[in-house]
Amino acid sequence: MNKPTIIYDAKCNFCTASIDWVAKRDQRQHFAFESSGSNQTAIWLKERGIDARLADKTLILIKPGEGWFIRSEAISEICRHLSPKPWWSFLFSVFPYSF
Repeated sequence: MNKPTIIYDAKCNFCTASIDWVAKRDQRQHFAFESSGSNQTAIWLKERGIDARLADKTLILIKPGEGWFIRSEAISEICRHLSPKPWWSFLFSVFPYSF
């Protein structure tokens, strides 16, 4: 894994549409995408001690050499690299992730 990788539930229509939305705005091809049900994802999750059941319930971003992020933290990290930046991405910098 060389690129930050977004792990998503490929069986979920909303998740797949969200990944399509991100891919269209990832003009520098900063991210790679991987289905939560793939063998590679299972290996990555196990290596990092992430509960595999979590992958089917939320978005996970794995950044090589940095760590991993879930839910709003993952969305915030993803938005930082999109072009143009979504208008609502500033919310993640203003409000705490728990909000």
